[in-house]
Amino acid sequence: IFLDGWYKISQKDYSGAQVSFEKALAVKDNAEKTLSHAGLAQLFEIQKQPQKAIIAWQSLLQEDPTQIAAYGAWLRQMQELKRAKEAVTFLSDLEKKTDKWQPSLVLAQVLALQGQFSDAVKHVDIALERSANSMDVKQVAADLYMKHGLNLRSQQKLAEAKIIMLKALNFFPSNMLILANVI
Repeated sequence: IFLDGWYKISQKDYSGAQVSFEKALAVKDNAEKTLSHAGLAQLFEIQKQPQKAIIAWQSLLQEDPTQIAAYGAWLRQMQELKRAKEAVTFLSDLEKKTDKWQPSLVLAQVLALQGQFSDAVKHVDIALERSANSMDVKQVAADLYMKHGLNLRSQQKLAEAKIIMLKALNFFPSNMLILANVI
C-alpha cells in the first residue's frame, strides 16, 4: 500500500498519496511502517506543511530511532519553525526510551550547535557507550570534545581545556589538528 503512496506523489496526487500512506500505517504489524511515515513526512514537506512533516518524522523516529537520515530532515523542519528547544526535549525523551545510540548522537550535535558543549559531550558519551565505540561515533565525539576544549580555551579555562582536548586526542592519537590544539 505504501508503494501506491509513493507512486501517487510522483503523479502529484497528494490527497491520494496521503490516503495510501495512512492506510499503510493502519495495517497491523506493517513491516514498512517507517517508509510510510517517511512518505507522509515528505508529502507534507512538498505541500509546505512543516508542522505536519515534523509530526510524521517524529512518529518515524519513535518507531525506529536508528533511522539516521530522518533526523536531518526532521531537524530542518524544526529549524525552519525555530523550535530548537523542542528538538532538544524530543531527543532527550527519545534517548531515555531507547538503548539505540542515534538519538544521543544527534542530541549531542544539536546541543553543540547551541553552544552547550558540556551537555553535548555527556550525550556523545552515551552514544559512544551504546554504539560500542563505533568509528563514526568516535569521530563525532572527537570533534565535539575538541570544540568543547576550544570553547573552554577561549574562556581562558586552560587547565579544563587541556583535559577535554586530551579526551579528543584519546580517540585519534595521530590527529595532528587535535594534537596541535592540545599543545
